[in-house]
Amino acid sequence: MLLRRSIARILMLWLALGAIQAQHRAQAQQTGTKRSLFAADYQKKIAAVLDADNNPKWKLPIGDIHDAQPLADGRWLTQTSFGNVVELDADGKEIWRFDAGKTDAGGPIEIHAFRRLPNGLTMIAQSGAARSIEVDRDKKIVHAIPLSVPNPDPYAHRDR
Repeated sequence: MLLRRSIARILMLWLALGAIQAQHRAQAQQTGTKRSLFAADYQKKIAAVLDADNNPKWKLPIGDIHDAQPLADGRWLTQTSFGNVVELDADGKEIWRFDAGKTDAGGPIEIHAFRRLPNGLTMIAQSGAARSIEVDRDKKIVHAIPLSVPNPDPYAHRDR
């Protein structure tokens, strides 16, 4: 009798474990409209856009980056390092680049965020220089807004 109960309990545990394992093996299912995806991997030093069927549309070698923004017509605004912003066309070809080291800020700078604005300018938040700038397609700084920061530090991920 004790043996039967033990076998029954082991069988029930085995079935329950099998059900749990089956749930973990289940694959995620796409629901709704399929769409592309931007992903970046710090360890593999690569960024990519995957199409709606998870096939790479393009890949880009990167260092460390902070941000990315999808633009119209499949273009992307992203970084290849903390010091730049690049615009890529739908095929991943670089069509515009802004390098923070080539500005009038002096000293090291990290770009922590950026956005293409409706007026076509690109807003860029810079640590180290402690400012937010807006640049045009010719990389000319059109607006510069100084930030009040007691201890600017380009490497601290936030000025203090």
